[in-house]
Amino acid sequence: MNWYINKAAEKNLKEYQYDGADLSILYKLALSPFAQFLVDHFVPSWMAPNLITLIGLLIQLVTFGIVTAYCPLFCGDNETPRWVYVLIAASLFAYQTLDNMDGKQARKTGSSTPLGMIFDHSCDAINAIIGACMACTLFLCSKLQFACCSNGNLNNKRPFLLCNMGGVLCAQTDFAAVQRAF
Repeated sequence: MNWYINKAAEKNLKEYQYDGADLSILYKLALSPFAQFLVDHFVPSWMAPNLITLIGLLIQLVTFGIVTAYCPLFCGDNETPRWVYVLIAASLFAYQTLDNMDGKQARKTGSSTPLGMIFDHSCDAINAIIGACMACTLFLCSKLQFACCSNGNLNNKRPFLLCNMGGVLCAQTDFAAVQRAF
């Protein structure tokens, strides 16, 4: 193939079969049917599944930039506009929906490939880090901060560090799935 993939890795990549499932009730009864409805009624058959994945990641990156501008320490406070928190929740929901839709689109169009799976999991790994930072911002806003580990003190940086480490662990899990392909 090329100098960066040896013959054994190339063989494994061609034979790799993704084996993952979400068995939650919420996914089965609401999230999956909703994503399937969107794919069936709003996504044209010419649209590549990787484009759906990329759109989801771009939404997250733009939202992350906005959140960084308003909450540079990812600790919400009373000065942060409320619409920032709504944007975080909407972008996280949009990402998970688009991430669900890309696989359904790939199966619908018969364009599922190992490379598409690697691209999807790589985008998931990037999103795990920035999504964790944004989720911490959402849950550390002044109304919800007492439910977190900050003890109500917005000057305490521990919650950000703990949430950020959680994002890194999620990213490592996704990269582990990519590494199994090789």
